[in-house]
Amino acid sequence: MIELEKDYSIEIEGKKLYKLKHEGQVVAPFADVEEFTLEDFFPLPVFDVNDLSGATAASINGSWIALNESFNKLVENGKMNQNPLMNHVAALSVGIVEGEYIVDLDYKNDSNAQVDLNIVLNDNFEILEIQGTAEKKPFSKEDLDKLFEITKPEIEKIITLQKD
Repeated sequence: MIELEKDYSIEIEGKKLYKLKHEGQVVAPFADVEEFTLEDFFPLPVFDVNDLSGATAASINGSWIALNESFNKLVENGKMNQNPLMNHVAALSVGIVEGEYIVDLDYKNDSNAQVDLNIVLNDNFEILEIQGTAEKKPFSKEDLDKLFEITKPEIEKIITLQKD
């Protein structure tokens, strides 16, 4: 693992896959890059978000966009041959509030949720991270599956916006 500033790190898996992480959470996986230095990554974007509902998802979404733009600039400036990001990455906060499945929890819903999850997917809907809490009582695998399924179309909307 390569530690960077502002709680960022790059984790190396094998010889060709890297994962940029912020505070231990994957922001974006990317393929092997030719000749880069850590200085190419500085200053890294820092998202100072309050500890409110959706902050983790917003930080991941914003970080991916900033990282993608940074790599595009490196390509434009001839420091890289191509953008090494392999997939788009998007995150959402979802949960169950008063028995209702809700995507993109706001503060009121988050503070009243029976279940609170952050789901991070790539553009193939592969799971990068699921972090969740049963706030008042355990929840079922069926609840998890339902939350995952209602998240996918909203993740697709975020990724569409990233591509524009």
